[in-house]
Amino acid sequence: MISAEHRPVFDISGKIAVVRFVSGNDGTKLKDFTPQATATFSEAYPKLNYVPFDQMYKQTKGLAGNSYYLQIEMKDGSTRNLAYHIQSKAFYPAGYATPELAQLVEEQRKRIYAK
Repeated sequence: MISAEHRPVFDISGKIAVVRFVSGNDGTKLKDFTPQATATFSEAYPKLNYVPFDQMYKQTKGLAGNSYYLQIEMKDGSTRNLAYHIQSKAFYPAGYATPELAQLVEEQRKRIYAK
């Protein structure tokens, strides 16, 4: 049996079509990740280890700080929303970003404001 600390966040490997930032206020689509960034995210995110919400909440002092809101669109058209907590470099649903994945999210976020 796989322990909670060592199982993937979701079984979505190979199923992600698009990753995008959305408004935290109303869910409006803001900016899609580039195709290369989507491919990198699609490879890394499903491999993150699951961290139960109550454990993450304690470790991050209540998930304090600002968040980015993301939407993952699957190849079948379904979507999954998640938050990325900037200060703790944590995704909720729960998993801590690798340094590379955290950097990828920050780089893609800057594209929202680029001309």
